[in-house]
Amino acid sequence: MANREAVVFVAILAALAVVVYLVAARALNPAAVIFALAVIVALVYLSPRIIEFREYERGVVFRLGRFHRVAGPGWILVFPVFESYVAVDMRVRTI
Repeated sequence: MANREAVVFVAILAALAVVVYLVAARALNPAAVIFALAVIVALVYLSPRIIEFREYERGVVFRLGRFHRVAGPGWILVFPVFESYVAVDMRVRTI
């Protein structure tokens, strides 16, 4: 997962460098660029994350800090602004 995040970070930096170059060359309107970046940031921030729980895991999903549901095995959507989750391991541990 860290590899994917690093690639996304480098891609964002490269896109930002291209935008700065185009604004400096007066090929783009700075106000339009700022508006477009604000919209993109808002969409990324509000976009849902896809979480996978394995067969032996359950997820407790909290919406605005209160219990909302228990997610079973499989894929679920979690909206990071409003929801958080905790993965619970259901395997039996013997001592």
